[in-house]
Amino acid sequence: MIHKKIVFYISVIIFQFLFFTSPAYSQFNIAISAGTNSPSSYIFNDPQKNKLDAYWKSGFSVEASGEYYIADHLILSPAIEYIYYKFNHYSPSGAQIPEIILESATGEGSYDLNFFALVKFLPPTKSIFQAELITGVGYIITNFGKITTVTSYLGSNKTTNEFTFENESTFVHEVGLGIRVKILRQLLIRFNASYYSNYLDKFYTSVTGGIIVPLIFNN
Repeated sequence: MIHKKIVFYISVIIFQFLFFTSPAYSQFNIAISAGTNSPSSYIFNDPQKNKLDAYWKSGFSVEASGEYYIADHLILSPAIEYIYYKFNHYSPSGAQIPEIILESATGEGSYDLNFFALVKFLPPTKSIFQAELITGVGYIITNFGKITTVTSYLGSNKTTNEFTFENESTFVHEVGLGIRVKILRQLLIRFNASYYSNYLDKFYTSVTGGIIVPLIFNN
């Protein structure tokens, strides 16, 4: 079912590009953003699936994107995003052997590499403040950091164990709201909040801010 939804959204984007593209509206922007992202819930906060009981903090993200105006108020935007999640803690749960003591636990950071194809609608306005509505599809690749624990038997005979996760990937649908403010003719600042999910077991939230620089005008 999710794959049919993905095909549908991609088809909508392609249709909008073919139908609305017109040289009269040709303009290209480049955008750089940074912000914070919640860890993917399916591995970081779900005890049923988080078998190693390892947790990471909310991540720091950096994103680069292009914006091509395919109509007066409609933008086609490819984007690439990198998110780094710092290790938080390891909390063993379930049945424990009293004689086995957890001495320490350390972990590496995890990261996501995200690719998006987005459509942005900018409602007409005469103000320097411009709202934006965002939708599109993305592909997320997650690399999980290695976890290292040190345990002992009644305080002696220490043992070091290393645990690794397999990398995972998924398609997602993104929706978001944003606002852009015109500072200069060739410079805007932008803030937005997004939610993206595969509607099965993975969802993310992000809040970012950045700058937009118009590069080409053919109006």
